[in-house]
Amino acid sequence: TLFDCGLGAADAEFAAAQTAMVAILQGLLDLDPLADRAAVTLAEATILERAREYIRLHAHEQDLTIAEILSAVNVSRSYLFRVFARAGSTPLRYLSDVRTARARQELASLSERRPGAVKEIARRNGFATPRSLRHALARAS
Repeated sequence: TLFDCGLGAADAEFAAAQTAMVAILQGLLDLDPLADRAAVTLAEATILERAREYIRLHAHEQDLTIAEILSAVNVSRSYLFRVFARAGSTPLRYLSDVRTARARQELASLSERRPGAVKEIARRNGFATPRSLRHALARAS
């Protein structure tokens, strides 16, 4: 037990709280259908969720950049990419997955085809053109 290692009650409580926080954060990641379960440390899980949340909130912006994501989560480029790599992805791949999933959902809910509908859906979901949306949908299939 922790007490056998010479840790005091406060240290044991801190370790228990940290373990609980990791479980909660991993549970939050599990709620995201695009999330991976490989985030290992509390710091990585926190950074990964903050970056994913920022991406989800700003995915509709065509000009969203890695620099903006880095600024939002306040980490270096290499650390962000390393955290995403441990989760089996990249920030840009996650951004593409979010955009594609949202556009696919909107396309599926179209009750009728109308001129310009695909262009509007593409634009609302951060794609520059309907063609770029089609390419993203093809890559995701």
